[in-house]
Amino acid sequence: MSDPPVLNFAKTPVGSTSPAQLVTLANIGNAALDIPVLSSGDNPNITPGFTLGASSTCPVLGTSGVDGSLGANSTCGYEISYTPVASGPVRGAMVIADYSLNAFTSQRIELRQGVTSDATRVSLRVTPDQIKAGLGVTLTATVADTSVASIVPTGGSVTFTDTLLGNEVVLNGGQPVPLGGGKAVLQILPKTGDHTITAHYSGVNAAFAGSTGQALLTVFKN
Repeated sequence: MSDPPVLNFAKTPVGSTSPAQLVTLANIGNAALDIPVLSSGDNPNITPGFTLGASSTCPVLGTSGVDGSLGANSTCGYEISYTPVASGPVRGAMVIADYSLNAFTSQRIELRQGVTSDATRVSLRVTPDQIKAGLGVTLTATVADTSVASIVPTGGSVTFTDTLLGNEVVLNGGQPVPLGGGKAVLQILPKTGDHTITAHYSGVNAAFAGSTGQALLTVFKN
């Protein structure tokens, strides 16, 4: 998946099992996606305490046997549940190894239980940031996870606002822009004057905290 999900499991007592969640793996290509047997461990590899259920329809492979595959333009699912062996929050992952066009790749699904939302930071870029009236600009909000740098925030959306002469207006007709690949992009045609553009990331409950970034834009008269 281009934006792998973060799965948050309910707090579960030791010895009990959480309700299962389902992850869908999709092959949108025109050839089969190979999921190989790995001598180094199971495929998928999953953090202890998290388990794959019998309702999983994707290949679940040990260190021996035959490779699996997912046909072109098809989907399958992994059923995941959590059975804690000790109390306290857990941050784990499921990693699926595969071959695409003879290239080895992997997909990482973040798994969490009892973990608070990661802090985030919004960096806003206005391109260009000085223009003449009548020209358009591109707003690019990049959201970073400041708790775990290797994680790209997924889910949620970014709301862009424009403050001009003390008046704040919500851009894009008041509609937030979905976050994809850690970015939200919006093109606008601003009025003459000095603008303060604000990008507010909504966050995702129990996964990513919201945050805000700002940038300046100057539009000159022709």
